[in-house]
Amino acid sequence: MQGAGVVVNGRDRDALNVAAQRIPSAQFRDLIDAHLGTTFETCRAAAPLMVARGGSIVNTNSFALLGDCGGTGYPAGKGGVNGLTLAIAAELKEHGVRANVVCPGARRGCPPARTTRVTSRV
Repeated sequence: MQGAGVVVNGRDRDALNVAAQRIPSAQFRDLIDAHLGTTFETCRAAAPLMVARGGSIVNTNSFALLGDCGGTGYPAGKGGVNGLTLAIAAELKEHGVRANVVCPGARRGCPPARTTRVTSRV
């Protein structure tokens, strides 16, 4: 192996506190793409390099995935990042590549009762 590499990937965008009944579909899709889509594109670009050289993908995320803040689209996109990271970890495991997601802390405005530590690792 030539040398291990690390990709740290994180994307954030303002959480629009719009309920499911009021958010336009286009705005919801935009939020999903801003969080989940950009994470996917970065992981997809990094995967061949990681398979060839070894390494780790670390996606950063947010506790908003718990659904307590950020309306509908923001937590849905953040929750998707966790699922995507688990799928990528399972896919690349046979190549010795790890993928992890880290939720480093509660975001301002989230209720403190739901700020438990959330990490996923395969």
